[in-house]
Amino acid sequence: MITLLGTSAYSDFRIQKLLMQLQVINPSIKSISSRFVHLADVKEELNAVELNTLTALLTYGETEVAEVAANLWVFPRFGTISPWASKATDIA
Repeated sequence: MITLLGTSAYSDFRIQKLLMQLQVINPSIKSISSRFVHLADVKEELNAVELNTLTALLTYGETEVAEVAANLWVFPRFGTISPWASKATDIA
């Protein structure tokens, strides 16, 4: 399994809105962030050229990672394959 970070999953506006909603529940929350994470389930280890190609396809936008106090991961239902995911497999 190869893991590559993507861009923020939400706009700054949406992050601020979510932060305010969470602070109503817990005022000690100082900041939140969201990030797409790409997981590539490969059948065998990729060679350098293949890994560079996959990295180029899935690396975009700002991927700076802030210090994190807690993580919450959200995934689609197990077995879900989106049209994008099946097409991405063809492209890759």
